[in-house]
Amino acid sequence: MPTNPTRSFQVPDSRSSMSWRAAGAQFYPGGAYEALQEISHRGKGPRGYRPTDARLAETICERLTDDAFIDARNISVEVKAGEVTLTGSVEERRQKYAAEDLVADVFGVMEVHNNLSVARYIDEE
Repeated sequence: MPTNPTRSFQVPDSRSSMSWRAAGAQFYPGGAYEALQEISHRGKGPRGYRPTDARLAETICERLTDDAFIDARNISVEVKAGEVTLTGSVEERRQKYAAEDLVADVFGVMEVHNNLSVARYIDEE
């Protein structure tokens, strides 16, 4: 692996069969993960690229569905020009703000309008 003299870690060789993630670098306290984030190009798409509203809505719905701590059964997602509006209800206040944070972290989202209410409801399954 080539070594970068300005950093205290080795830059992974692209031909290596083991990525930094497989090596467990994300769990090393202070240093390895942060340093790898500095050299990462993740999220740097082609100039002018913006996901469509339909794609944003799909990504957001998939992430809400996949989140273990958010009950998204009563959440509606609407996207217009990159602005996301969440409506409906959740059981707990922390779910309301977790949903907002989750949406805000999706690439292409310009603004989040969180109109979720906190209401306890009975499971109707």
